[in-house]
Amino acid sequence: MSLLTARRMIISVRTNLCLVYIFVVLTSAAIAQPQRMLEQEGISSQQKDNIFFQALSVLPVEDIPEKYRQEAMSAHSEKCRTIAIAAARRFLPAMDNEQQSALQRVFERPDNLPEAYTRQGGDFKLHYTVVGPDSVATLDQNQNGTPDFVEDVALAFENSLAVATGQLNYQLPPGDNGIDGPEYDVYVHNLGRGIYGYTVPEDNITGTLADDKTSYIQIDNDFDVGFFTKGLAGAQVTAAHELLHAIQFGYRDAKFLNEYFYYELCSSWIEDVIYDEINDYYASVPGYLKRTDNPINQYDPRTSFNYGAAIWNHFLVERFNDVDVVRQSWVRMLAGDFVVDAIVASIENMGVNFEDAFAEFALWNYFTGNRADAASYYEEGQHFAQLPFVVNAIINSDTTVVDSIRTLAAKYYLFTTTNAGNYRFSGLLSGDFPGRFAVVATPNSGSSSAVVLNSGQGLELGFLPSLSQIVVIPVNVGTLSGADPDKLTGTYNDFSFDLLQVEPNDGGERGIVGIYPSPFIMGRHTGLTVEFLPAPTQQVEVRILSSGGRVIRTEVFPAGVAASAASFSWDGTDEHSTRVASGVYIVELRQGDFIQFQKLAVIRE
Repeated sequence: MSLLTARRMIISVRTNLCLVYIFVVLTSAAIAQPQRMLEQEGISSQQKDNIFFQALSVLPVEDIPEKYRQEAMSAHSEKCRTIAIAAARRFLPAMDNEQQSALQRVFERPDNLPEAYTRQGGDFKLHYTVVGPDSVATLDQNQNGTPDFVEDVALAFENSLAVATGQLNYQLPPGDNGIDGPEYDVYVHNLGRGIYGYTVPEDNITGTLADDKTSYIQIDNDFDVGFFTKGLAGAQVTAAHELLHAIQFGYRDAKFLNEYFYYELCSSWIEDVIYDEINDYYASVPGYLKRTDNPINQYDPRTSFNYGAAIWNHFLVERFNDVDVVRQSWVRMLAGDFVVDAIVASIENMGVNFEDAFAEFALWNYFTGNRADAASYYEEGQHFAQLPFVVNAIINSDTTVVDSIRTLAAKYYLFTTTNAGNYRFSGLLSGDFPGRFAVVATPNSGSSSAVVLNSGQGLELGFLPSLSQIVVIPVNVGTLSGADPDKLTGTYNDFSFDLLQVEPNDGGERGIVGIYPSPFIMGRHTGLTVEFLPAPTQQVEVRILSSGGRVIRTEVFPAGVAASAASFSWDGTDEHSTRVASGVYIVELRQGDFIQFQKLAVIRE
């Protein structure tokens, strides 16, 4: 063998070794890339597999590969599968080859709906069939060849678009990339299993800074078995819900998996904005109110938590009397803000601190069901579930509670007094995040008084008869955002609070005992009366405050006069004799170091 031949052999061996090395490096990189993706998003392989099964569950049973069928059919998911599909597309590179192949059927448009309908001048094309299990009802009262159900659903989409982009000023959805014509495609067929519908994000939109996407929509064909809202009404709220998803994907896709909580929250909320009379969201509200100790910014595909949290938007709109406070958060998201940061900015743009707003939201959530007060809190609160208490106890002595709470969460403690007397509250939330306490005192015969306090601030509750109720609501108003779900859902602050029965400094009973008429209707009632028990040795100061704390009227009863005073009358005007606007106001009573607050409602006819 010549030296040249040997050298060539050595070179050949070395070359082959290099190719092997390159193959190993590339293979290792290909394996590592999906794992890095999961780590960046902060989710485990098990969570990734859960996303896979949730997305696969939208398919008819016969279209799910047999090896995945049992787990897919038992996957927990809710009425809208948009986020399950969006998440599956997001993590598709992290799936194995078999999973990716199985998911392709999820992303494909239905090909078995031969009929199509578009309203004259309309923006939506509905695809449907009148035969087989996917058939729509064939009733055609106007005998124009198109089933009435299809025409009504098309009208629901057109109406939803008009309200969302017209009255509410959201931007138009990006469309579906011109597939099958210029209209946005909606596929109407049998989804089954209580699935109302879903929006499928398809292609990234080039030439824009945001991570925005085209999409199309699929909805159920009859909304019959397994639906809280059936028939056309179910289709109408689904049109509103899914259209907003299409609009959302035009603002931007979620930066992290956990941000999807806001996509479902907002879509559930807009159902009631566009179709106020249907109220499908009532069925989801317990999913949130029974879990208020979970962070509201938690993406939970297993329950109706994110759908029920739509009451957050209802609170904001009613609190600020401005529906645009919600849209402004999406404008901020389009500019690149994380979801929580966008929400904070939109609220603070209304002139209110986010922490105060969230604490007030926690207070509103107490006044639901039988405790509802439409004049002061949710307009539809009587239809909402009542939240559970962490503690529901009878107290006959001083009481201290020590516990912990996660960020953007609230807990509820109910105490019933056995002894009549004067009570004092004090509370402290310690840790890295700010906290608030809401306190509600309800005498055994009388209206509730409620106030929100900063951590470390005390409150004299005044004289309470036996069998009165005191509700304490610790609220962690700290905000977290980002990709780490364990940090988002597992960061706690400790808190403690005391309820003490105390003797008043002057030895006398005192406090508000009645406010009437309630509500105070100007033009029908001549005035409003606040009755109170005065302390004979101290002056009494009664103030009317706006819901934001601005002083409207003040009346001071000196100590000598206060001894014989028992009431304060208000004619509904401010210090300049100008009639106040309709709304919620606060009566503040001060006697020395005793301070008491009660809400009242004013209506101008």
